[in-house]
Amino acid sequence: MKPSKKAIISGYIAQALNIGYGVLILPFMLVFLSPAEVSYWLVLLSFLGLVMVFDFGFSPTITRNVAYVMSGAQTLQAQGVCSTNNSGEPNWKLFGQLYQTVKKLYFYIALIGLILFGCFGTWYVNLFLDNNPIVYGWQVWLIFLIGFVFNLYFLFTQPVLMGIGSIYQANMTNIIMRGLWVLLSLVGLWWFKTILVMPIAYLLGVLIARLYAYAVLNQGIKNIVIVKKVLLFKVLLPNAWRLGLVVLGAFLINKATIFFAGIYFSAQLSASYIVTLQVLAVIMAVSNVYFQMHIPQLSSMQLESGVLKKNLYYKLVLISLLIYVVFASSIVLFGNYFISFLNSEVKLLPAGLLILLLIFGLLELNHSLAATYITTLNEVPFLWASILSGLAIVGLVSLTYSYLKVDDIIWLILIQGAVQLAYNNWKWPYSVFKSFSR
Repeated sequence: MKPSKKAIISGYIAQALNIGYGVLILPFMLVFLSPAEVSYWLVLLSFLGLVMVFDFGFSPTITRNVAYVMSGAQTLQAQGVCSTNNSGEPNWKLFGQLYQTVKKLYFYIALIGLILFGCFGTWYVNLFLDNNPIVYGWQVWLIFLIGFVFNLYFLFTQPVLMGIGSIYQANMTNIIMRGLWVLLSLVGLWWFKTILVMPIAYLLGVLIARLYAYAVLNQGIKNIVIVKKVLLFKVLLPNAWRLGLVVLGAFLINKATIFFAGIYFSAQLSASYIVTLQVLAVIMAVSNVYFQMHIPQLSSMQLESGVLKKNLYYKLVLISLLIYVVFASSIVLFGNYFISFLNSEVKLLPAGLLILLLIFGLLELNHSLAATYITTLNEVPFLWASILSGLAIVGLVSLTYSYLKVDDIIWLILIQGAVQLAYNNWKWPYSVFKSFSR
C-alpha cells in the first residue's frame, strides 16, 4: 500500500518534532530550572530509550504480520511469507488471533517494565537525589514512571496501525504526543517555573496520544473476529530478539554514560555534559535526515550497477558529514555565547572536551550511515558488535569511576570513543567499501 500524501507530510512533521523537542524545550529549562533539575530531567528523558528496549523488536515484526493478514494470509509463520486467499481480502479471524496475542504480549511487556524499570529506576533516582537534592524529585519520578508504563502497554497500537495501512493516524499519534509535551512544558515552565510540570506534560501527552491511537484503531478494525485462547506467540518471538538486542546495544552505547554522569559528578558538571550530549544528538539527527530520505532509493538500487550505488552512497555520506561539520562548528563557536543570553547557570562543556566529543560524534555518524546502508542489503551483521560494545562501555566506565576512583569527566568521553574506534568506527564503513568491490 502506497502512503498517501498527507501520511508522508505527517511523517516529516512527526520526525521534526522528534528532533525538535529537545531544541525547543532546552532553552526554557536552562532559564527556569536549576542545574540539578536540568540534569535530573534529561537523565529521565534518556530512560525513554528503554521503551524500545522493552519493545525488543516486536513492533516491526507485528507490522509485517498485520500487513500479511490484511492482504489475506491464511496462516502466519515464523519464517517466510504465507499464501493468501484469492480475493486478497483481510483475514479478520486470523487478525483477531494476532490482535489478542499482541495485546497480551504488551501487557506482559508493561508488567515486566514496571517491575524491572521500577526497581532499577528507583534505585538510580535514590542515588541521584542523594547527591543532588531536588524539590519534588520523588514526585517527578513517580509521575514519569506512570507515564512510562502506560506508554509501554499502548505501544502496540503503533505497529498495528502501520500494518493496517493507517500510516497517517500512526504519525498523528506521535505528533499529538510530542506536540503536547512541547506545548504543556513551555506553558508550564513559563507559568509555574517548577520541574514538576515536565513529567505532568509527559504523562498527559502519552495519555491523550495513546488513547487517540486506541480509538482510531478500534474504528479501523470493526470487522475483527475475536477468537479466544488462540495465541500466536511462536510467530512473533523468533524474529524479534535480534532487533531487540541491537536496540539494547545502541542504548548502552549512546545512553549509559549519561546515567554515570548523574551519580559521579556534581549537578553543574553533569548538567553541562548531558546538555552537550543533547545538542550532539540533535546535530546527528539533523545530519542523518538527508541520508534517511534516500534509503528507499538505495534499497531499490541493490540489483543495479555497483558504480551507481557507490556514487550515490558516497555523495549522501559526504553531504551528511558536511551538514554535521557545519552545525558542530557553529556549536563550538557560538554555543556558549547563545546560552549566555539565557542567563543560565548551565553551560556547554569546555572547548577542548566539546571538540573531542564532536570528533567522536563525527566518527559515530559515519559508521552509523554505513550500518544503515548495510541493512538495505537485508543483513544485520552488527548484532553482537553492538551488544559487546555497549557492555564494554558500561564495564570500563564502572571500573574507572567506581574502582579506580578517577574523577575527571574526560574519561566518559574517551572510553565511549575508544570502544567505538576499536571496531565499529572502521568496521562498517570498510564493509561497505568492500561490498562495492565485489
